[in-house]
Amino acid sequence: MAYAIDTDGTRRAGSTILDAGTAATDCTVAARRAGDHALAALGAAPPAGLSRSLTNFVDTHVAALDGLAVAFEALGAAVGATATSAEQAEQRATAAMAAASSTPTTPAS
Repeated sequence: MAYAIDTDGTRRAGSTILDAGTAATDCTVAARRAGDHALAALGAAPPAGLSRSLTNFVDTHVAALDGLAVAFEALGAAVGATATSAEQAEQRATAAMAAASSTPTTPAS
């Protein structure tokens, strides 16, 4: 009997999810920068409420992207920990099977 847990694939998936968190963080920085440029383009006396609305829009989207980044990073770390746990379980099971197969059995008298 043989079995294997795809811990390498699981680790790669975790790494990809962590990378998605990094990408979301990069988007956060880019969104903030774009918002700052848009506010600067409005000039010294923008129409009433426009700068406030633009600031609220950017702040809302930046907060959402921050939340995504944190979620992706936490999920990626959890997937990586799952791969490690699965690998340890596989090693313990393999050791137990190896020990069981090397233990001689004596027929009952």
